[in-house]
Amino acid sequence: MLYENKFNIKKTKVAFLSAKMSLGGAERVISNLVNALTSEVEVHTLLLYDQTKNDYPLKGKVVSLGDNEKRNRITEIPYYCSKIKEYVESNEIDCVISFMEYPNLLNMLTPVKVKKVVSVRNFMSEKWKNKKGVFWKTSFRLLYRKAAAVVCPTQIIAKDMEDNYNVPQKKLKLIYNPYEIEKLSKTMLEVVDEEYNNWFNGTTIITMGNLSFAKGHCHLIRSFATVKKHIPNAKLVILGEGQYRSRLIQLTKDLEISDDVLFLGFQSNPHKFIKQSNIYVLSSYYEGFPNALAEAMICGLPVISTDCKSGPREILAPETEINSLVSAVEYAEYGVLFPVFKAECFDAKEELSVEELYLSKAIINLMGNRELYENYKSKSNVRVLDFHIKNIINKWLELIND
Repeated sequence: MLYENKFNIKKTKVAFLSAKMSLGGAERVISNLVNALTSEVEVHTLLLYDQTKNDYPLKGKVVSLGDNEKRNRITEIPYYCSKIKEYVESNEIDCVISFMEYPNLLNMLTPVKVKKVVSVRNFMSEKWKNKKGVFWKTSFRLLYRKAAAVVCPTQIIAKDMEDNYNVPQKKLKLIYNPYEIEKLSKTMLEVVDEEYNNWFNGTTIITMGNLSFAKGHCHLIRSFATVKKHIPNAKLVILGEGQYRSRLIQLTKDLEISDDVLFLGFQSNPHKFIKQSNIYVLSSYYEGFPNALAEAMICGLPVISTDCKSGPREILAPETEINSLVSAVEYAEYGVLFPVFKAECFDAKEELSVEELYLSKAIINLMGNRELYENYKSKSNVRVLDFHIKNIINKWLELIND
C-alpha cells in the first residue's frame, strides 16, 4: 500500500528479497539499488539468513527471516514462504523484488497478492546444464512466467528465459547492472599498501572473482606462464577467495611462477589495486553481467575477456550479434574477446590449449602495441557511462511504478 510521510508525499513500499548480503555480484547490485531508491520509495530488505555483519551497506529497514543457511532448502520452503507472507502483509508491501534462484522461487511460491518481480543473475542454461536439479529446473520453468516481470541484466539472458524457461517476451525487462561511478572514481585513488608496491611497478595483469570453477583461473595462470617468457617483468594479481585457492597456488608452484603471482584474497577496496594495474582479464566459463569487468573499465583499464555467455560481448562489442561466438581473438570496439575454454586444467606439464594460447597472445600483443593499449583505455571510460546508476535507477522506478 501507499503511505504518506511528513511531507505528504506518497511512496511505494518495496521489499528486496535476498539470501544474504555477503560477498557477491548480485548482493552488490542489491546494495546499489537499495541505497539509490530510498529517496523515491520505502525500501525493506528481507534476508533469508541471519548475518551479524553485511558486506555491503544497506539503507532502509533490514530484516533477517531465518538463522541458519545450512538447512535443506527444499524442506524449508514452507517456513520461508510463511515468513515472507507474514512480513509483506503486516508491512503492507506493494512490490517484492527477489534476486537469485532460491529467493526467486520463494517469491513466486509465497501466497500473497503483491507485485512480484524476479531478477535473474546468471545465464541459466549454462549454469544448470551439468546439474541434475530436476526440481529446480522444473520450478523455474513453471513459476518465472507467472511473475509480473523478469529482470535480466543482458539480452542473451532474456533470450534464454524466453526460449528455455517459458517466460513471455512481454514480461522480460532488460536492465543492466548499475554502478556508482563517482564513488568508484574516489576509492580507486586510495594508496596501495606499501608492502604491495613491487607488484605494480612493472606489467601487472589483474583479475577479480570467486576462486571457483566458473571463473577459469587455472587457464589464466597457465597462460600467464607463457606471457612471463615474453614480458619478464610481468606480474599476475588475483583478487578473491574460494574453494580453488589451494589448487591454484599449487599450480603456480608447479609452473615455477609462484614468485610472480599474488593471491590478495578479499579486499574491501579492490579498485585501488585494479587502478594500479595494466590489464584486466576475465577468464570465466559463464557469467551473468560481469561486475568485475565493468568495474575494471571504470578504473580505466583495457580489458580482455572470454566471449562467454553472458555479458562480455554486450559490454565490449554491443553492435555485434549477441549470439556470436568468437573463434579467435577479436579486437572489439571496447575491449578484446577470445574463445571460452573447453575444460579446466591444473596440469603444469600439459601443453596450452588453443584458447589459452589466444589469451597469452592477446596480453602480449596489447602490452606491445601502445596505440591499441591507449585506445582501449579511453574506450573503457566511455563505455561505462552507459551503466551509470542515474540511468539505470530510472528503469527500476518505471518497473516498480508501472
